Amino acid sequence: MKKIIVSLAGFALVLALAGCGMDNNQPAATASPSPQATTMPVPVASDQPTLPPHTSMEPRATMAPLSQALDPILSYGQGTAGGSLKNVSYAAGLLDWWEESQKNDPLADPTKELEEWYGGLTQEQKDTFWENWEYIRSHGQALTQDPSSLSDLMESAGVTKDYTGLKDNYNTLFDAIDNLMEKK
Repeated sequence: MKKIIVSLAGFALVLALAGCGMDNNQPAATASPSPQATTMPVPVASDQPTLPPHTSMEPRATMAPLSQALDPILSYGQGTAGGSLKNVSYAAGLLDWWEESQKNDPLADPTKELEEWYGGLTQEQKDTFWENWEYIRSHGQALTQDPSSLSDLMESAGVTKDYTGLKDNYNTLFDAIDNLMEKK
């Protein structure tokens, strides 16, 4: 009976590791797994939409393009599940990009990069962007000026950073996006 239980536990471990995307280039597991390896957390189903993890960008020599902060805004429509969480998360992503841009060049003007990104969109993508932009902008403003008004959404979206230090200059980026809409 013990052999059957041990065999089933080993089989469950193999399945769990295979389900986690085990790297084929790694050496094969030993025949006797460590006691820690047999206790795997069980994933819990959630009704919340899955959002990309939100982390602030670390300073680095080369900066991510603005498109990495803007492209996610094209992936959903208002009124869809998790729209408010996405609005907060993506507004925070834009603020992260802007903060990094300011570190690299305090006089940065995002207009050219915005125009290049926008010029590569289809009309449907442009429509989706403008539908979402109103909410992204208002959430970005709240993140910089009154984050307590979004505390529940911030917690649910995984936004933990304090953006109040950007309240004096976030408008440079956000106004450039507004100006883009007026031009198009």
